[in-house]
Amino acid sequence: MQIPAAFPTVGVGARLAIPLALVALAWLLDRYQRPRILRCWRAWRAIARRRWLAVALVGIAALALRLAVVPSVPVPQVVYPDEFSHLLFAETLASGRFTNPTPPGWKNIEALFATSWDFPI
Repeated sequence: MQIPAAFPTVGVGARLAIPLALVALAWLLDRYQRPRILRCWRAWRAIARRRWLAVALVGIAALALRLAVVPSVPVPQVVYPDEFSHLLFAETLASGRFTNPTPPGWKNIEALFATSWDFPI
């Protein structure tokens, strides 16, 4: 079995180098930047005490990150039939409804994923 190109094999040296580099970086930061790190921890604690602020910051950060990567990682296109049901559900909720009206010929629908688009009879 071949490994896909998206998952290249990495040697043992690289697998050990990354954790060791992170440990060395943590040691250096602790040794030379302790006051700044403590200030950052105090700021994080202050944010964590206000739950609404923490939730708002996470939401804003997620939205900002997604908007930042949209040019390089565009919105994915529908590939599988079941993904159309997710799009329909999003469209239904966006229109202010929880369900779609039953189509007139609902007894005659024989599809893998029949989710109430406008079906002709």
